Amino acid sequence: MRSHGRGNRVNRSYRDELAGLPVAYSAALAVPNAEIERLRAALIGASAVFVGAGGALSCAKFGAEMHEGLSGSMARAATPLEVANQPPPDCATVVLISARARHPDTAAAAAAALIAGNRRILLLTQRSREELSGSLADPLVSYHNIPIPDGRYDGFLATRSLLSTATLLARAYSTHVLPIALPSFGVEETAQIRSRLLVLSAPNLAPIAYDLEARFNETGLADVELTDLRNFGHGRHYGFSRRIDKTTVVALSNSETRELADRTLAVLPPEAQVIRLHSDLQWPTCILDLLVRSARLVQDAARDSNIDPAKPSVPQFGRRLYHLAPKVFTSRNTGPIQRKLREAVADGPYEDLHNYYNSALQTWKTNLQQACLSGLVMDYDGTVCATHERYALPREPVRIQIQRLLSCGMKIAFASGRGSSLYRDLCEWVPRSLWGQVLVGFYNGAFVIKLSDEFPYQDNECGAELTRAFDRLQEAHLSNFLDLKLRKYQLSVQASGATKLETEALYAMISSVLSREPELRLSILISGHSIDVVQQGVSKTRVYQALAAAVGGGEILAIGDQGQVGGNDHALLAYSVYTLSVDRCSPDPTRCWNIASASERGPEGLVRYLKAIKAGQGDYFQLIWEDQ
Repeated sequence: MRSHGRGNRVNRSYRDELAGLPVAYSAALAVPNAEIERLRAALIGASAVFVGAGGALSCAKFGAEMHEGLSGSMARAATPLEVANQPPPDCATVVLISARARHPDTAAAAAAALIAGNRRILLLTQRSREELSGSLADPLVSYHNIPIPDGRYDGFLATRSLLSTATLLARAYSTHVLPIALPSFGVEETAQIRSRLLVLSAPNLAPIAYDLEARFNETGLADVELTDLRNFGHGRHYGFSRRIDKTTVVALSNSETRELADRTLAVLPPEAQVIRLHSDLQWPTCILDLLVRSARLVQDAARDSNIDPAKPSVPQFGRRLYHLAPKVFTSRNTGPIQRKLREAVADGPYEDLHNYYNSALQTWKTNLQQACLSGLVMDYDGTVCATHERYALPREPVRIQIQRLLSCGMKIAFASGRGSSLYRDLCEWVPRSLWGQVLVGFYNGAFVIKLSDEFPYQDNECGAELTRAFDRLQEAHLSNFLDLKLRKYQLSVQASGATKLETEALYAMISSVLSREPELRLSILISGHSIDVVQQGVSKTRVYQALAAAVGGGEILAIGDQGQVGGNDHALLAYSVYTLSVDRCSPDPTRCWNIASASERGPEGLVRYLKAIKAGQGDYFQLIWEDQ
């Protein structure tokens, strides 16, 4: 989060930036709750890696600590180079934090996460979506804006952008109502800083220690050592005693850790120079308060050294270092066989199993490319459009390929958990002249119509089994965690409230309640964003069967994104051997393979598959696949 280039709308002094902290904080508080809910839904659930370079690493540390403390899942902070070298497991969420998102490191981290198959990648940035390019503009990267109220970016040291970002993260994770203004806005820091800084951090205050380290080391105003209040007592006190005349101790504390900080500082010798940075606010709000004090602490030291931290004289080699493009050199194998093995919970050094799947893959690919295809059935959300873009029309490359196949005479069906909203979207982007070639299965195959037919808007009377399921979930007192929508053909369940559960966790919770006696004749399906409960017998295979009946001959190719056992595309992608996934697959070696590259998931993977479908002899089509 650093501004090294020219024309960066950075003309202010560091004092001006400090004066703008209240405005930056207010702007983050003013971000609509709907946007915070969208960020919360993307963040909370699986394990996570928060990625930041320079000053943004403190926000990454803050995000990781909140993720572990408030969501209960594992998290860590990392630099972009660490992620480029070794991305986290593909089930982990990758959160990229970069105000400008212009240096090559953030793009390299995004590229590595895409190649490694990470399913949820978030970017928090002050740049507009239109300014992004390359891996950062990938449709699988979920965009979240950091406000920039006056149109000016930070100078050399990230200051206002850090407070804004931390405030957004605090709103997304915490149920605490943030104060209108932070107490530290009225505090002025005046301190003489020695050549060495020893930062003693209390539990959960490490983000402030990281922030101090970045500010003082990047400006060269002091060498910084970080440790916590107890680790200081395990040997580091001796090194401190030898350099006590050159060291300023900065002790971090809040209302919960004041006593430990008091007791620690009470035993230091009288000649020790100590600065207390304390906030009476509860965690995590105290982090926001202390970020302001950390930013101000560097000001006096900079004034004494005749340096403006917002506009230092950066050496030429520093600019070259900043713009070096790192190589993405992840060693993880993320090919089709590894995806199958991971779904079989057998991703390891199993040579015999690997060879078995490899042989099965070659046989399957040969058969697929020899098949005479006459129809194509596709899942919609997560396949035709990215899950986080499901309320928008599909991106243009997807529309072009689908319209190409329809124009060539192919019959196409869409199988979705959605209802009338999908009907309206399809009518908007599919040319009217081609509507007769399109079948649509709504509510996971509850009913199938031609796109040229009128949507059968019906009353809301629900089946008895779905009503019982709804009542049972209500009686389990899960309303604080679940958003239940009972429709005629299905019960849709999403996480709600401050605790946004991952879909797998939702599935386990719902299954445990609905599987009790007396037995309910229902099926529970996982999608990329919700759980759908449908009557037994309702399946996307109905859409496949309707399309097969319409074409009269030839093979049907099916494509989806949730092909794993329990996924809402599992039945569809297990129905025939000619099935492809753009994300999750099943362990079955005879079908449901994901053969696109790891970075081509969701709509990008679909485009790759669709481009490979060529008109063949007569009315048939063939899939001509070339590995990249």
